[in-house]
Amino acid sequence: MVIGETDGIFDSDLERVFKILVASWLPPSLVSDEGSDSAESVASGTAAEEGMERYEMESAVQDLVVSMTAEDLAVFVSKAQGVSDSAVAERLGRSRRWVAERKQAVLERTDEMFRDRVPAGAQDLAATRLLELASDALGET
Repeated sequence: MVIGETDGIFDSDLERVFKILVASWLPPSLVSDEGSDSAESVASGTAAEEGMERYEMESAVQDLVVSMTAEDLAVFVSKAQGVSDSAVAERLGRSRRWVAERKQAVLERTDEMFRDRVPAGAQDLAATRLLELASDALGET
């Protein structure tokens, strides 16, 4: 089939299809059924965008936590709690210098993930979620 000038696919068409597909992935708590039950009406609001941002953020945070070693997690959580490098080093049986280097590496990786994969509007939530998941992975609450 040859697509003529009037039969072209426009960015707005792709955006509409994408929003409809994203709306189908949203948890029911983010879907508003006011006025109409159609996927188009659900996707036309900001719920689809917010749901997608939340999904991207959660996925990025989980990927980061999974990529961290137990020691990386311990350094991250301890530093978030304000524990000194010396105290973390003693707890892990490492040198203070090693802790400082690990802290720097973890913070750089976290910053890269936030910059590349977390929408600006979701970064505060991502930081909170990252700390929750890192603590859970260590068995801390």
